[in-house]
Amino acid sequence: MSLAQVTPTTGSAAAVAVLATASTLLASFIGEGLTTSLLREAWPDDFTGDTPEATIT
Repeated sequence: MSLAQVTPTTGSAAAVAVLATASTLLASFIGEGLTTSLLREAWPDDFTGDTPEATIT
């Protein structure tokens, strides 16, 4: 299904899932520290460095 055909909420959830999966895979290849550094470089104002496990309440 195309993201253009879903609600903004569903599209945002899908985008978050893709980014979370990609960052987890990247961390498994190059390590968590380097992945965190790269993500902070890509999104300096928005990336907190929290892992998905840390954000679950």
